[in-house]
Amino acid sequence: MSGRDNVAMEKLSGRVSMLEDERHIGGLMAQYAHLIDHDRVAEWVDCFTPDGRFEVRRPGSEPLVTLGRDALTEFATSRPPRAVPTKHFASQVMTEVEGDTATSTSYFAILSDIDGGPSLNFYGRYVDELVRCDDALWRFKSRIAVGESRQP
Repeated sequence: MSGRDNVAMEKLSGRVSMLEDERHIGGLMAQYAHLIDHDRVAEWVDCFTPDGRFEVRRPGSEPLVTLGRDALTEFATSRPPRAVPTKHFASQVMTEVEGDTATSTSYFAILSDIDGGPSLNFYGRYVDELVRCDDALWRFKSRIAVGESRQP
């Protein structure tokens, strides 16, 4: 192979790696939603680093900050049981990967069954910091849900 071919292969390899990382991060975001919606607490907590931060900012309220896996477990298990699980949705995901770290922003919406009918409960945007861990999996170092509107 010529030097030019080597450069082209290196560029292609870099683009493929970036696409793989973005796909894995997108998969993490999907896992996060499915796991919290179906009370799979231990697996949901594993979406975060051991010192992971989850913060919820609701309009007109003080931020709810949860730090570390023990606190994340407590947060997830303290959610009241529901006859119909909530559904978390994320869209318009924009991710920037730099080596073993990444940042991402996306819109979110949470649907609930309120008073016997479907309702948009809460929406806003996620602001994420992610890291590739020693096991090669991407996890949230920090996930902040910045609420823009909420059902009373």
